[in-house]
Amino acid sequence: MSISPFSPPDFPTMYRCIGMVMGKYLPSNEAFNQGILVTDDGNIYSATLARKLERSLQDNPELVESSSIWVVWPRMETQSKKLNFHLRGRLEATLDFANNYFSMRGVVRSQENGKLSVQIWRNFRPPVGYEKAMQWQPFTLEVEGSGEQQFFGDFWELDVRLVDSRLVLEDGRLIMKFPKPRKHCSVNAENHPIAEVPKETNAQTPPQDNQISPTVATQNKS
Repeated sequence: MSISPFSPPDFPTMYRCIGMVMGKYLPSNEAFNQGILVTDDGNIYSATLARKLERSLQDNPELVESSSIWVVWPRMETQSKKLNFHLRGRLEATLDFANNYFSMRGVVRSQENGKLSVQIWRNFRPPVGYEKAMQWQPFTLEVEGSGEQQFFGDFWELDVRLVDSRLVLEDGRLIMKFPKPRKHCSVNAENHPIAEVPKETNAQTPPQDNQISPTVATQNKS
């Protein structure tokens, strides 16, 4: 993508998976922060809200009733491959070129039948004793459309578009090549680096001043 709505990475092998999706958030009857996101093309995804965004929407219920572009973190169910979204913010302005666009940076663990399995890690190491806790484990997303190009085993930056409930590759840039395992076709924590960066840095770095900033609906809320 020639113009990215997100800031450049802080370092070459910075992991990231963040996107923008247009749709309407509908909270469940049980919990306001758990519901569904109905996109403008009619697809439905399970969705949760970040805490500050939840407070903002509760204070401004009219925002729930209208279609918006949401800044989201995607996840994919292991068995069904269904996507679900964690809503982080809401854009005040419409960015047509960014609608349904995802910026993905990670290691391609497998490449089969035209699909890539991309593994994404946290960008800093867990506290001592929490190494095996679920929130510190990597997650994997499946991307379609790899074609004949070889992605397997290396660190890539991918431009991805959400198309009818599928993540579809638009473009990719090789960031770093890793040694390939000899006896099996997998990539693990032992043959690719996990970045050592300050705890304040996470996978979704805020945009810089010279970039388009996703205006989070919670900025003016305490």
